[in-house]
Amino acid sequence: MPDYVNAVAAVLVSFDSEGFGLAALEALACRVPVLSTPVGIAPVALGRLVAPFDPETWTAAARAQLERDDPRVNPGRVPSLFSAQRMAERVIAAYRGVIGVAGSRASRPGPANAG
Repeated sequence: MPDYVNAVAAVLVSFDSEGFGLAALEALACRVPVLSTPVGIAPVALGRLVAPFDPETWTAAARAQLERDDPRVNPGRVPSLFSAQRMAERVIAAYRGVIGVAGSRASRPGPANAG
């Protein structure tokens, strides 16, 4: 998939709704700019264009992106905030919070102390 994403000057996300928006984060991780409606992760993660779809506004933004000498962007730290490792750590922390377990490894329930 990175080959396809890296072949474009920008990723356009013009949905009316989006659950999360992983494609936008993947594009940013490849340093490809994203133009998006304000859905999913876009309002948090993007800086180029996050606006409701309007043909004139979007045409101008896409044209400006296509005319740039170097279309790549600095993604900053946003993609790393949603890496598989970070998301796994958050899920583990959430489960620990639900079952009331402290953050240390020694206090995690396991086969030896389950019961």
